[in-house]
Amino acid sequence: MRTNIKTIPNKTYQQGFSIIELMVAMVLGLLLTTGITKVYLTTKDTYNLSENLSRVQESVRFAMGYLTQDVRMAGFMPCRMTANMSNTLNSTESFLDFFNQSIVGYEGGVSTFPSGFPSTGTNPGDRVTGTDAVVILRGDDEVYKVTQHNPVSAQFKVNDLHTLDDGDVALICDGTSSAIFQVTNVNSSNVTIVHNTGTGTPGNCSKFLGGNGDCSDQTGLVPHTYGPGSQLVKFNAVGYFIGVSASGTSRSLYRRRLNTNNGTSTVTFATEELLDGIENMQILYGEDTDSDTQPEQFFTANNVTSWNDVVAVKIGLLAHTPNQINKINDVNIYN
Repeated sequence: MRTNIKTIPNKTYQQGFSIIELMVAMVLGLLLTTGITKVYLTTKDTYNLSENLSRVQESVRFAMGYLTQDVRMAGFMPCRMTANMSNTLNSTESFLDFFNQSIVGYEGGVSTFPSGFPSTGTNPGDRVTGTDAVVILRGDDEVYKVTQHNPVSAQFKVNDLHTLDDGDVALICDGTSSAIFQVTNVNSSNVTIVHNTGTGTPGNCSKFLGGNGDCSDQTGLVPHTYGPGSQLVKFNAVGYFIGVSASGTSRSLYRRRLNTNNGTSTVTFATEELLDGIENMQILYGEDTDSDTQPEQFFTANNVTSWNDVVAVKIGLLAHTPNQINKINDVNIYN
């Protein structure tokens, strides 16, 4: 009798990975992780760079918006340029010398800056040496029509409720004459504006708003009645400069403006930090030397022959990003 014996194959058991297999797997995983990390970091750097450059461009557009708006309005007066121009202010320093220089620049490190600007230094608000500055003089956008003027009592009446206050500086003009003066007393309810002498700082040396002259030669100041339809505006004076930021760690674009409606009869100035991260400002001025209203040549502030002949301005701003990304952190913008 034959007996069939069935052979059972040997079972195979999992013995684990060898050290070589583990090392290969770890290396592959490390390479994959490194690649993913590198892609992530590159993408993050690109995003940060794009974001920071966008912030710089936005900041410079914001700064240029302020600068170009005021520069384009330099010398604005609601009437045409008149033959007779009088300045009755006791002070004719650069922030108040409207008829002689509606725009005037100062070259950093070379020019002597007027008292309206802070001195150079390292404290917040101090002016940064070597950077340019500019002063722009202009009339305000809101125009009032004169309904009555009594030059003897030095009093205007206008057509509407006004926002002028004691101590404000104002411009008045008609077809033949224009004048700049300090308001000595106002009454908004009866739309009265007084321009007398004997009060206010700098104050008026004369209540005569006609002729050609200023307080250095009062013989040129004569009585003049501004009839109905004459136009009156508040006077604006603003200076731009680069100063130490409020944080003290960077530089900022600052604005120095005539402080209106300050509740006193004294002309004061207010300093405002407009934008952090503006490192430098350089300005060139185009002069019209042949009366064709076009600039023949551009000069730095110290080489301008006559500020009344300046018809164009080139402004260069150097700005930096909040964070340094790949060494690309400075942008020059010219307008």
